Amino acid sequence: MSPPHPNTPVRDTGRDALIRSTLHRAETAAIWILVAGVFVAMRAAIVQIPLERDEGEYAYIAQRLLAGETPYLDQFNQKPPGVFAFYAAAMALGGSTVAALHVLLAIITGLTAVMTGLCLSRSGHARAAPWAALAMTVMSASPRVLGPSANTEHFANLGLSAMALACIQSRLRGGRPALIVAGIAAAAACLCKQVALLPACVMLVPMLGTDMHARADARRLRPSESASESRPRLTRLSALGWTMLGAGIVVAPLIVFFVSRGAWSAFVDAVLLHNLDYIRRNSWSEAALALGRAAGRQWPCLAPAGILAVLAMLSGRKDESGATRIAAMWLAAAGAAAAISFNFYDHYSIFLLPPLSMLAGLGVVRVTSATRNPAGLRVGVALGAVLALAVAPVFADRSFWRAASAEDRARILYGQNLVVEGRHIGEYLRRESAAGDRVLILGSEPQILYYAGLRSVTRYTIMYPLFGPYADAGRRQGEVIASIESAPPDWILDVQVWSSRTPHAGRPLDLERKVGALVLDERRYRLVGVAIPREREQRYDLRFGEELALLGDRAVRAASGGVLIYRRVASVQAGGKRVESDGKSELSGDE
Repeated sequence: MSPPHPNTPVRDTGRDALIRSTLHRAETAAIWILVAGVFVAMRAAIVQIPLERDEGEYAYIAQRLLAGETPYLDQFNQKPPGVFAFYAAAMALGGSTVAALHVLLAIITGLTAVMTGLCLSRSGHARAAPWAALAMTVMSASPRVLGPSANTEHFANLGLSAMALACIQSRLRGGRPALIVAGIAAAAACLCKQVALLPACVMLVPMLGTDMHARADARRLRPSESASESRPRLTRLSALGWTMLGAGIVVAPLIVFFVSRGAWSAFVDAVLLHNLDYIRRNSWSEAALALGRAAGRQWPCLAPAGILAVLAMLSGRKDESGATRIAAMWLAAAGAAAAISFNFYDHYSIFLLPPLSMLAGLGVVRVTSATRNPAGLRVGVALGAVLALAVAPVFADRSFWRAASAEDRARILYGQNLVVEGRHIGEYLRRESAAGDRVLILGSEPQILYYAGLRSVTRYTIMYPLFGPYADAGRRQGEVIASIESAPPDWILDVQVWSSRTPHAGRPLDLERKVGALVLDERRYRLVGVAIPREREQRYDLRFGEELALLGDRAVRAASGGVLIYRRVASVQAGGKRVESDGKSELSGDE
């Protein structure tokens, strides 16, 4: 045999393998450390941001739930009850504070990021796991998708990620416990967001069945073993049955609870029937415009992960673990779930983040693996991935992250909505109200009720169903009018901000006329505060007491498009008794 040519490299397989293994472990550890640091820094910056209206309605319902009331029966809401339970748990453990609710959000998003990584790690892609967690950490906090808000999508993602992890565990090891856990997690996700049912069902398809367990058995068998000696395999039907059992463990007690409270019909009306009307509101052309606007806002957040996800799917055809296919199916189903209402609100995109992060993590590893020596080039590619997934999205929103205070961040995030001022109005009501006072908010600002710690006079704290293009809007308005007549509100907030009502041109006008007649009667109500819009600054000027008096007759006109706050002059009592209140007197009569 002739000696090797002098220029022919001599392979040292053991040494090369050791170097690669060391570099991979160092890379993985470094990225996990980066994930932890980025997570703490981003979540600390947003923990004190005031609640927006969706958070406000969940927080208010959680308050009333802890006080013994029943959701849907006492408060109308089109979301499933899971998010109320999360909020109530945060309040019970950490107090009724904004910080407690946003610490809960941090825990939820942190667990979701970790489980997103674990899904890859358990599928044999340990190097991709921290990259997926990094992408998830950054995108889930992005203002582009309203990540700082504790919306239902965050909670549903936790359940879907846990379900995916349990199904992967079942795929690898088989057995019923993992399938039961998958069912529990899937049900929990659907109880936070109805449309989570679609990705839950789609993810189960490739993970359940005889073929899966046969492959798992084959990998575990020693050469001396035969297939007949392996454990009995679950059929598709039995595997699905164990998963449904897990779902039933969660769902059955809730059904019993609402039926026993007499709230089942109210639950069906709000969570199912109204949502069927809700998803039929927009046309295809309106949906296309909404999608285009959302894409224009969100691309700095989603595009880096999206590009890496495409690379992962193009190069993942030979992925025997199935992780690429599972994540791609999850992403497609999540996209369909986010689009089902044709609205494309920013926070709907949160649904896409776990599978998008998984694919982005796989994309990073496949790009770095395709890069040959020297090792320095691979390090450069890894640094480029950090820049794309973590630095670029944060830099695109640098005005938000560099803002001086939580209120400044709220104004950047929510614009001309009553987020900052809603807290101040609620605190004013808390200071000035008497025990047992009730409030009517003609608009959708339930965060004010949460801050005030007061009850609404009606179960409709979100009034879009009353002012939208719905056939039953008149019936719902009649329900509110009946509540007003039976128990006149002590406070009336006439919220004229367009986004608080989004009034449809063909809406019934009964409720607006009723409230207008009440507040115009100076014997019953007097103006005690206003929020005057300052559109250029995207804020409102609040005027109470002497500052309000200085405006005089100009107060109502100045607050057009803002908020008018009225307080009841006297409580009318039965029996014709004269009642003193606020220095005035009147004879009781019909309200």
